[in-house]
Amino acid sequence: MLFAAKHRKDRNFKLREDEVTSCILGPLSYMAPEDVWALFRVWLPFKVKMWPTETPTGADLSFWPNLENEGRTEPDLVVRFTNNAKPMLTVLFEIKWNSAISGRQELVNQWEALSDAEKKTAFHIYLVKDTGRGNRELIQSLTDSPKKLWQRRLVCIGWRSLIEILLYNRPKFGTAMNLWADGVIAFLQRRGQTTFTGFEWLADEMVSIAPEKELFWNPLPWFLIGDKVSTPSSAPVFWKANPDN
Repeated sequence: MLFAAKHRKDRNFKLREDEVTSCILGPLSYMAPEDVWALFRVWLPFKVKMWPTETPTGADLSFWPNLENEGRTEPDLVVRFTNNAKPMLTVLFEIKWNSAISGRQELVNQWEALSDAEKKTAFHIYLVKDTGRGNRELIQSLTDSPKKLWQRRLVCIGWRSLIEILLYNRPKFGTAMNLWADGVIAFLQRRGQTTFTGFEWLADEMVSIAPEKELFWNPLPWFLIGDKVSTPSSAPVFWKANPDN
């Protein structure tokens, strides 16, 4: 599907959530552990000090595992990194495409299903299209389970963030990861996930730029408003990078 998207041969634009998850993240199962680790390090917005310092020698990706011995608690993806068979880091993913959270306890139950030892180094990712709604759902989940450890290790990120990260870091990846990145970018963009959709989403999306440093408003002088200007000596009304920062 990713190769079809890259060459504009894909025709099914009504994929279900699990199909999108499998299509985009499934190929990571075939990547080297250090490559998956490098991707997560630049994509997941956690402080440097929260990450283990060593590089993993193993990465186990488990899709839709049941974390409960009784009942059913099923995140979309659990990634367990190891170093010489020693547990390093667990990353839980709950992934949404068009749907909302499945009840107020969905994220709470996933976190609680981890062992106490695993929770100390785990990350919990809520990956969604609409980060505005996603963050509201996340806040409600934290209200239902106000645990400080979980609050520091639970984040909501958007599919757009993956496009941004892949576009920026693609030259740094290996051959296999670059091929995957090309397909993922095409797949998401052909389904409406673009890198710029207006400024409204900035309030809720987790982005790495600082708008006050990177963007500024450069209007025309008031006395030129309404006049015809054939060759302006300065940039017209536009958003652009500030060269002074």
